[in-house]
Amino acid sequence: MTRGNQRETDRARSQARAAKLATKVKTSATDLTKKKESDADALRAKQKAAEEKRLAEQQEQLKAVEAKKQADLAAKQAKIKEEAEKQKQKVQQMQQEMSKSS
Repeated sequence: MTRGNQRETDRARSQARAAKLATKVKTSATDLTKKKESDADALRAKQKAAEEKRLAEQQEQLKAVEAKKQADLAAKQAKIKEEAEKQKQKVQQMQQEMSKSS
């Protein structure tokens, strides 16, 4: 009796395992290659986006450096112009002093 029960139990477990394996979706080689290709495409797109982001950041940095250079140049030009005005005023003052003393 025990043996008969064991056979039935084993048979039920075997059927359960077979049913479990039958429900698993088996992937074919073409499905695997398609998945690999789609994964590779996704990775390429991600890398391209990262590269574009990096290039955009570099361009922004270059623009910032160029703007700073322009600002520095404008400040230097203003300083030179101011010094030239001072020199011009000194020359005029000296000319006036010379004309008064003559």
